[in-house]
Amino acid sequence: MCLNLWVHYIRLEFDVNERDNYGRLLAYVYVDDIFYNAKLIELGYAQVMTVQPNIKYIDTFKDLQKTAMKNKVGMWSFIEIESDPDQVPVKTEGNYVGSKNSNKVHDLDCRWVKEIEAENTVYFNSLEDAKASGYEPCGVCKPK
Repeated sequence: MCLNLWVHYIRLEFDVNERDNYGRLLAYVYVDDIFYNAKLIELGYAQVMTVQPNIKYIDTFKDLQKTAMKNKVGMWSFIEIESDPDQVPVKTEGNYVGSKNSNKVHDLDCRWVKEIEAENTVYFNSLEDAKASGYEPCGVCKPK
Protein backbone atom coordinates (compact mmCIF):
# COMPACT_ATOMS: atom_id res chain seq x y z
CA MET A 1 0.00 0.00 0.00
CA CYS A 2 1.27 3.45 -0.94
CA LEU A 3 0.09 6.46 1.01
CA ASN A 4 1.01 9.96 -0.10
CA LEU A 5 0.47 12.72 2.41
CA TRP A 6 0.99 16.38 1.75
CA VAL A 7 1.22 18.45 4.85
CA HIS A 8 1.10 22.18 4.49
CA TYR A 9 1.18 24.74 7.24
CA ILE A 10 -1.27 27.55 6.76
CA ARG A 11 -0.92 30.73 8.76
CA LEU A 12 -3.14 33.81 8.75
CA GLU A 13 -1.68 37.15 9.74
CA PHE A 14 -3.99 40.01 10.67
CA ASP A 15 -3.42 43.74 10.40
CA VAL A 16 -5.34 46.41 12.33
CA ASN A 17 -8.85 45.11 11.58
CA GLU A 18 -9.62 41.40 11.39
CA ARG A 19 -12.86 41.89 9.42
CA ASP A 20 -14.36 44.49 7.12
CA ASN A 21 -17.79 46.10 7.58
CA TYR A 22 -19.40 43.18 5.73
CA GLY A 23 -17.89 40.62 8.12
CA ARG A 24 -15.35 39.33 5.58
CA LEU A 25 -12.06 38.11 7.01
CA LEU A 26 -9.11 40.36 6.14
CA ALA A 27 -5.91 38.33 6.40
CA TYR A 28 -2.47 37.87 4.93
CA VAL A 29 -2.16 34.19 3.97
CA TYR A 30 0.97 32.07 4.23
CA VAL A 31 1.16 28.47 3.03
CA ASP A 32 4.38 27.00 4.36
CA ASP A 33 6.86 29.83 3.66
CA ILE A 34 4.98 31.37 0.73
CA PHE A 35 3.21 34.72 1.23
CA TYR A 36 0.22 34.07 -1.05
CA ASN A 37 -1.17 37.60 -1.12
CA ALA A 38 2.18 38.80 -2.50
CA LYS A 39 2.67 35.78 -4.79
CA LEU A 40 -0.70 36.31 -6.51
CA ILE A 41 0.15 39.97 -7.21
CA GLU A 42 3.67 39.05 -8.37
CA LEU A 43 2.29 36.53 -10.88
CA GLY A 44 -0.34 38.98 -12.15
CA TYR A 45 -3.27 36.95 -10.81
CA ALA A 46 -4.38 39.70 -8.43
CA GLN A 47 -4.10 43.46 -8.21
CA VAL A 48 -3.49 45.72 -5.27
CA MET A 49 -6.54 46.45 -3.17
CA THR A 50 -6.26 47.52 0.42
CA VAL A 51 -8.90 48.25 3.00
CA GLN A 52 -7.91 51.09 5.33
CA PRO A 53 -6.47 50.93 7.93
CA ASN A 54 -5.01 47.53 6.91
CA ILE A 55 -2.06 48.74 4.86
CA LYS A 56 0.88 46.93 6.46
CA TYR A 57 2.23 45.56 3.14
CA ILE A 58 0.97 48.26 0.75
CA ASP A 59 4.46 49.27 -0.42
CA THR A 60 5.44 45.65 -1.07
CA PHE A 61 2.20 45.00 -2.94
CA LYS A 62 2.57 48.16 -5.08
CA ASP A 63 6.16 47.25 -5.98
CA LEU A 64 5.14 43.72 -6.97
CA GLN A 65 2.26 45.04 -9.08
CA LYS A 66 4.50 47.56 -10.86
CA THR A 67 6.92 44.76 -11.73
CA ALA A 68 4.10 42.49 -12.93
CA MET A 69 2.71 45.31 -15.08
CA LYS A 70 6.12 46.12 -16.58
CA ASN A 71 6.77 42.44 -17.31
CA LYS A 72 3.21 41.96 -18.66
CA VAL A 73 2.57 38.82 -16.63
CA GLY A 74 -0.82 37.32 -15.76
CA MET A 75 -3.68 39.75 -16.26
CA TRP A 76 -1.23 42.46 -17.31
CA SER A 77 -0.36 40.46 -20.44
CA PHE A 78 -3.89 41.13 -21.75
CA ILE A 79 -4.15 44.79 -20.80
CA GLU A 80 -2.60 47.62 -22.75
CA ILE A 81 -1.20 49.92 -20.09
CA GLU A 82 -1.61 53.51 -21.19
CA SER A 83 -0.04 55.15 -18.17
CA ASP A 84 3.29 54.75 -16.46
CA PRO A 85 3.18 51.52 -14.38
CA ASP A 86 5.18 53.31 -11.68
CA GLN A 87 2.12 55.43 -11.06
CA VAL A 88 -0.60 53.64 -9.10
CA PRO A 89 -3.89 55.37 -10.00
CA VAL A 90 -5.32 57.62 -7.32
CA LYS A 91 -8.97 58.57 -7.28
CA THR A 92 -9.20 62.38 -7.44
CA GLU A 93 -12.94 62.92 -7.22
CA GLY A 94 -16.04 61.39 -5.71
CA ASN A 95 -19.15 62.11 -3.68
CA TYR A 96 -17.52 61.57 -0.28
CA VAL A 97 -14.14 62.48 1.20
CA GLY A 98 -11.96 60.87 3.83
CA SER A 99 -8.42 61.20 5.11
CA LYS A 100 -5.69 58.56 5.21
CA ASN A 101 -5.08 59.73 8.78
CA SER A 102 -8.65 59.21 10.00
CA ASN A 103 -11.46 56.70 9.75
CA LYS A 104 -14.14 59.36 9.14
CA VAL A 105 -15.84 60.02 5.82
CA HIS A 106 -17.46 63.37 5.02
CA ASP A 107 -19.84 65.02 2.60
CA LEU A 108 -17.97 67.25 0.15
CA ASP A 109 -19.22 70.42 1.87
CA CYS A 110 -18.34 69.36 5.43
CA ARG A 111 -16.25 71.90 7.32
CA TRP A 112 -13.68 69.19 8.14
CA VAL A 113 -12.88 68.50 4.48
CA LYS A 114 -10.85 71.70 4.13
CA GLU A 115 -8.66 70.49 7.03
CA ILE A 116 -7.55 67.38 5.09
CA GLU A 117 -4.16 67.79 3.41
CA ALA A 118 -4.22 67.04 -0.32
CA GLU A 119 -1.79 64.11 -0.09
CA ASN A 120 -4.02 62.46 2.56
CA THR A 121 -7.32 62.94 0.73
CA VAL A 122 -9.28 59.81 -0.22
CA TYR A 123 -12.40 59.95 -2.41
CA PHE A 124 -15.32 57.53 -2.54
CA ASN A 125 -18.21 57.25 -4.99
CA SER A 126 -20.62 55.99 -2.35
CA LEU A 127 -20.95 55.82 1.39
CA GLU A 128 -20.99 52.02 1.04
CA ASP A 129 -17.54 52.13 -0.62
CA ALA A 130 -16.24 54.25 2.24
CA LYS A 131 -17.68 51.92 4.86
CA ALA A 132 -16.25 48.88 3.05
CA SER A 133 -12.85 50.57 3.31
CA GLY A 134 -13.20 50.96 7.06
CA TYR A 135 -14.50 54.53 7.24
CA GLU A 136 -17.33 55.73 9.49
CA PRO A 137 -19.68 58.66 8.80
CA CYS A 138 -18.61 61.99 10.27
CA GLY A 139 -20.63 63.03 13.32
CA VAL A 140 -20.78 66.65 12.14
CA CYS A 141 -22.02 66.39 8.52
CA LYS A 142 -23.63 62.93 8.96
CA PRO A 143 -23.24 61.85 5.30
CA LYS A 144 -26.11 59.81 3.84
